[in-house]
Amino acid sequence: MIRAVVQNGGIQPLEPLPSDWHDGREVVVGDLANSAADLNAPESFVARAQRLDQAGHGDAALDLIYDSVDELMRSGALGQLDALLAHLAVADLSTDILLGILTATLPARTSLPARRKLFPEIEHALRGRGHHEDGILTGLEG
Repeated sequence: MIRAVVQNGGIQPLEPLPSDWHDGREVVVGDLANSAADLNAPESFVARAQRLDQAGHGDAALDLIYDSVDELMRSGALGQLDALLAHLAVADLSTDILLGILTATLPARTSLPARRKLFPEIEHALRGRGHHEDGILTGLEG
């Protein structure tokens, strides 16, 4: 099952679509808010990366972020990526994951409006955690 959000009147997936899904494929969309939690629903790649990071596998977590974001950008799924960025729970993510997301999305920054809003949220979170150092976000703006 693919998780998605409603954004700007449309449905935006939060992770890459299966490669065998092509334009015109009919899918069923449900409302998780009005149903029991689906324990079989797949985690987003961000949630998986955070879980890996918490388990001490920071390198694997960052690899997952870079690979997933790269796949979304290469497949032209910038709307999906932007929807994911718009719904990130910054307070729940580690500093390394947040910096990894900013780094991985940098090449598409001009096409990701949610990233422009996310950057100051991440900066605020880093300051609040005492993790903000001079230069830590240099070059990641935009």
